[in-house]
Amino acid sequence: MNKERIREDAARIAAENKHTLDAFRIACSSLFEVTAESKEQPFRRKPPIGLRFRTGTNGLVLTAPRFDYRTKAVLFDRQTVELLIEEQTQQEDQLFYKPVKRLTLSLSSSSNSISRFYPKRLEQDAAQLLAGIRLFLDSPSRVLENSLRCAVCGRVLADGLSRARGVGPECIQVLSKWPVYTSYSVFHPVVPVQRELPLEL
Repeated sequence: MNKERIREDAARIAAENKHTLDAFRIACSSLFEVTAESKEQPFRRKPPIGLRFRTGTNGLVLTAPRFDYRTKAVLFDRQTVELLIEEQTQQEDQLFYKPVKRLTLSLSSSSNSISRFYPKRLEQDAAQLLAGIRLFLDSPSRVLENSLRCAVCGRVLADGLSRARGVGPECIQVLSKWPVYTSYSVFHPVVPVQRELPLEL
């Protein structure tokens, strides 16, 4: 397989999906800023700030801002996005599922690039990752629903309500300050309509 051709394909996929990736980066940047406000600062090490959600039947999207270890600053507008796939393996007649990092995106305001990938699965993995990102941008709250782990902090969710919404009780306080989650879709903004109440109820 021609390595130069594969690198060109990766660059083409990133370029063709610039609008989607930029919208995702901007949406996540605002979430990461809100999350950082709720944590003790200044940071001494990389804080646990990120977002995770499922894509397809066996995929997980993980995204987090970069961290400058020299200045101890969170770079909200520079993000790493990873696609993890649960691969099935068998040992001594027992099935195991392990997450395998299949594709990594680097996003910034100046450029987007696919930095790590499996050459033979580039198109398929990129399509699965982008499908998950588009669903998330269209309806963040629906994509996060029905998860065993919190979409924000990654902790195991203990109660039914948290599992239903995919976010724990502490992290829902963060998401409630994030307009993308609470009021509109990134691709299809919905402006709330104020209705006049009747004078007599």
